[in-house]
Amino acid sequence: MNGARWQRAGRCNRPPDGKVVYITCEGDGEVVAIDTATLKVISHMHTDLRPRSVVFTRDGSTAFATAERGAAVTVLDAIRHNVIETIKIPSAAGKTMPARPMGSVLAPDGKHIYVSDGRGESVAVIDVATRKLTRMINDVGARPWGIGVSSDGGNIYTANGPSDDVSVVDVETGRVERRIKVGGRPWVWGSAGKGDETMKGTLARIVPLAGRRLIGQVLRRDA
Repeated sequence: MNGARWQRAGRCNRPPDGKVVYITCEGDGEVVAIDTATLKVISHMHTDLRPRSVVFTRDGSTAFATAERGAAVTVLDAIRHNVIETIKIPSAAGKTMPARPMGSVLAPDGKHIYVSDGRGESVAVIDVATRKLTRMINDVGARPWGIGVSSDGGNIYTANGPSDDVSVVDVETGRVERRIKVGGRPWVWGSAGKGDETMKGTLARIVPLAGRRLIGQVLRRDA
């Protein structure tokens, strides 16, 4: 892409219309927007330190980029491809370790963004309409990285690398309902089977950081 070189280009995501793709560049502290038709860079959006993940609103007009080292989430205008504002994420109650925003996922109803806070051992809840932090769900697990949400919005799932497990969190109460051992330092969370009766209830496969291979477990709500 025009000979572009970015320091530690990380994760990517795109809005529903698929016209652009956003790339997080950890080393440069920015999110780069690329036109998917021309494959040209159309914007460099400076974030807080070490951007990790990007999630778009349902209408594709706004994006939220987590910044691990900055303990923040940068709000991006996904139409004009510029920065709107920054939302600071505080340490969890009773914790000395600052929040380390990592993964992010949009609630099925599109009203909230859930952000895993890594060493902060918490999940931050951001209101999409007001772009404000509304809640911290504490003590979800050891260094939650990847994060997912059930199709009905009732549960959050965090992949906890150091403890080799996945936490099942009740959104309404904020309580961890279950910890599922998976092994292999789980990192990435992916969902499958939406709208497919043969895959109904399938939530995720865990991809461990160590070894870069699938463990093979598929978690189900009735498991």
